[in-house]
Order: sequence, then C-alpha cells, then structure tokens
Amino acid sequence: MNYRYHVKYGLRSDDRAHSAFIVCDPSMANMRAQIIVDTFYDNLVEQGVIFDNTIDYYVEQVRDELAKEHIQWAEEAIWVDAYTRYYTHRSLATWYQVEEAY
Repeated sequence: MNYRYHVKYGLRSDDRAHSAFIVCDPSMANMRAQIIVDTFYDNLVEQGVIFDNTIDYYVEQVRDELAKEHIQWAEEAIWVDAYTRYYTHRSLATWYQVEEAY
C-alpha cells in the first residue's frame, strides 16, 4: 500500500520553505525526500545561484587545491575527496521534513 507524504525542504540559510507531495511506500519516504532536496540544491548550483558556477567547476577547483596540498595522494583519491566535500557541503546547507498527508 502506498501513502502520501508532504515534503518541506529548503536551504538552512534561507527562511523560505519549498514543498512537494510524494506517494510511496513508508520505507522509501525519507530516501525520496533526500533526492528532492539534493536535486533542488544541485539545480541552484548549476544555475549559478550557489558558488557562481557549475558543480563540475566547483569540484575541479577543490580538486586543484587538494592536488597542491596533497601531492602524494593518488589522482582518484583527490577526486573522491573533492566530490565528498561537495556532497558534505550540500547536506549541511539543506534540510527537509517529511509528514504523512491525509
């Protein structure tokens, strides 16, 4: 059986909330809400609202900084750390709340 959920989400630095409705199994509600908020943030980055550039550009800048600081690291480790920093920043900058809708 599927349930309806109301998802509120936004940026922690902004006092506005966005919302969406999803229909899914209860075990999937938080995962779907996380996808919504991640996509919201990624779209803001891609539009230049956050970081004034794209995700790839941001990650490349972090990668370049890490390469200078950690010359002994393997290239793959540098890229992994650069993307991890982006994902961490995204999770710290956003929030969401899931409530069952009746």
